Amino acid sequence: MGVSSDKNEDTNGEIFFLNTNFEIDINNLYDENSWYSSLKNRDEEIEGIKSLIIEEFNIIMENTKKSLNDYNKNEKFDLSLTFLKDMHFVACTSNSEIKLSEGLIIHYYNFFKGFLKAHHNSYDFDDGIVEMIPIKFILYHEIGHVVHGHIKLLENRKSNNEAISTLDQKSLEYDADAFALSRIFDEYNGVIKNSIDNCNNSEEFKKGFELMLLVLIFEKVILGIVIAFFIIRKPDDFNKFDTKKHPPTFYREVLAIESLKSLLASKINVQKIFADCELTLTKYVGYDDSIMQKFVADILDNIVHVDDIIKNWNERVKYEVKKYSRFPVEGIDFVFEDGKPVLKGTF
Repeated sequence: MGVSSDKNEDTNGEIFFLNTNFEIDINNLYDENSWYSSLKNRDEEIEGIKSLIIEEFNIIMENTKKSLNDYNKNEKFDLSLTFLKDMHFVACTSNSEIKLSEGLIIHYYNFFKGFLKAHHNSYDFDDGIVEMIPIKFILYHEIGHVVHGHIKLLENRKSNNEAISTLDQKSLEYDADAFALSRIFDEYNGVIKNSIDNCNNSEEFKKGFELMLLVLIFEKVILGIVIAFFIIRKPDDFNKFDTKKHPPTFYREVLAIESLKSLLASKINVQKIFADCELTLTKYVGYDDSIMQKFVADILDNIVHVDDIIKNWNERVKYEVKKYSRFPVEGIDFVFEDGKPVLKGTF
């Protein structure tokens, strides 16, 4: 996931989904050199954070393997994780490896943890449960490109000398984001279910308790997703839309809102929480109001592109993805009803 440069690089068979140039400098948040200079002489801390990320990756991989359906369990699925001191991408994926930019990924972790600490009264649920959310989103997104067959699809197009349009590429990013959101939803919904199952109070109390946990946990889940986009946001996000491989980060948030609405079945006001998170983050990093006003104006001027991405996915791309996907494809194999997947046929 991420903001792409105007080129989709292909190096040694690896398909890069996350190339980016960081051009903003707000409190050094987007200063590439500061990512590494600020980490000098902090080797022990860096290795500690990387160990946490590797541990999270291993758990995610194990959970993903368990979820692979009978259709493809015999096909080998394994990915390694590598950290690179590279400032030109957030993450990139091949069929065998995920590579993360060490400086930026540690910035993600520290930024979110620092924000949670600064807003402890507002976000007072156990931070240890949720502090890895932006990292989870990145890892699940990259895994989504593999298990949903995006890389195989692109490799097949390439071997047949078939071009892939930037709209198709944006549709694949939309699908990888949706995969990441659904996996994170399942994970934290499991945390809520375990809490309810261990509650010995009345059914009425349990319903209220469940709603409270939904709000407390998914406020942070949504905050983590917003931060995942926020840190890589660029002022020229909307420029040259037709030639870029990734949707602007604000569009991805709009698409994420729609995905979470389906998953949460309107139990909480997803759109309002997204807006509140944006406002809080804007104040936290000291954005000038005019910057946000410009972003909002650009969104309204270009919002039709969001519909184009969804339409392209629903009418065409998902059927091609179906050929390579190792998971059921929404809209073909299942649909969401009241927040639960309902199978449409045999996968």
